[in-house]
Amino acid sequence: MVGEATALHVPAVGAAIRAISEAAATLDIGVVEIHGGIAKPAIDHPVHGILTGQANGWTSSFDFIRDLTAAALVRDEGGLAWVNRLNGKPFEVIQMAPGAIQATYDAMTREPSYTINGKVEAAQNVIHLRGPFGKSPLSLAREAIGTAMMLDRHASNLFTNGARPGGALKFPKTMSEDSVKKARAAWRATHEGGDGQGRTAILYDGAEFEAFAFTSTDAQFLENRKFQILEIARAFRVPPSMLFELDRATWSNTEQMGREFLSYCLGAVAAGAGGCAEPGAVHRCRAWPLRCAVRS
Repeated sequence: MVGEATALHVPAVGAAIRAISEAAATLDIGVVEIHGGIAKPAIDHPVHGILTGQANGWTSSFDFIRDLTAAALVRDEGGLAWVNRLNGKPFEVIQMAPGAIQATYDAMTREPSYTINGKVEAAQNVIHLRGPFGKSPLSLAREAIGTAMMLDRHASNLFTNGARPGGALKFPKTMSEDSVKKARAAWRATHEGGDGQGRTAILYDGAEFEAFAFTSTDAQFLENRKFQILEIARAFRVPPSMLFELDRATWSNTEQMGREFLSYCLGAVAAGAGGCAEPGAVHRCRAWPLRCAVRS
């Protein structure tokens, strides 16, 4: 079963989520106020302190943006947070536990409505960062991630318990079932597992060890693992070089892929990260630098 907890144990998945969420959290964030079409910095606006200092008393703005983005990447409901207002103005933003904020959508207009612990909450008090298709990248890439998990598990078994036999013991004499079990147990205790590999084998009673040759499928095992890294990179729209898959990386294409990451992956995340403005305000988010614009 591929879920949030299990998928994060796949190194490529964890690296992709960290690359996106941590990059989003390090963007230069600012708040500007627009008067008559002219924008000027609004450092006194309450949103400025939330986005550049402390989201709340126990969460920095960096941690908040990182965790909100990560939640949108792994959960179908997206990243959800509650805006706590004091005298009508944003005072703090709190990312609650998964499931505390529920979103439902109108069947015709797709307008969202929210409840917090069963109580209706105004949409202006909820920050909702979600992906396209109503699914997270983790859910859309469930099969690819599952394949990577199976390959990881096979590799682990190969070097610990012997996922495929390295050879067979041949005895010239007929052996009873009890003797076979004892011989197998003795061989495993001596030669299998991390501590037993490489020990000198001592054979008795005319026994011979016949090694098995690796097949073409065994030889392609590493290629299959590398291909799954590419599949996961596609799902999260992250360049393979950012997941340290460097087989086809060069100075020029790595730089170009970095630019594409900023434009097509991180830019889309940043554009959807607004929502802390005052009631009725028009807010926009730009990625370079990320700006929350408040029109008055």
